[in-house]
Amino acid sequence: DRRQRQMCIRDRTSIHSVSEAVEAEKLGASYLTAGHIYVTDCKKGLPPRGLTFLQDVCSSVQISVYGIGGIKIDGSQLHELKNAGAAGGCVMSGMMHV
Repeated sequence: DRRQRQMCIRDRTSIHSVSEAVEAEKLGASYLTAGHIYVTDCKKGLPPRGLTFLQDVCSSVQISVYGIGGIKIDGSQLHELKNAGAAGGCVMSGMMHV
């Protein structure tokens, strides 16, 4: 029901550094999106932060972290994200081509 859905709403914050992740957690974020992890058209010309960055973020906080940026809709990168400690990945651009 509607009341149960409202109780499940969480506060998400997008971060781009380990220090931002730590600060967001201290400020009460429920989960984080960290990126961009892979090459993406959304960030043309900017090199991706990569899996090592994601691993550093995940190990610096106790809340869930989701990788974002260049994530393929077919799920082929999910094992890499999970191995880096992420709870999962977020697909943005890929959804525009479905």
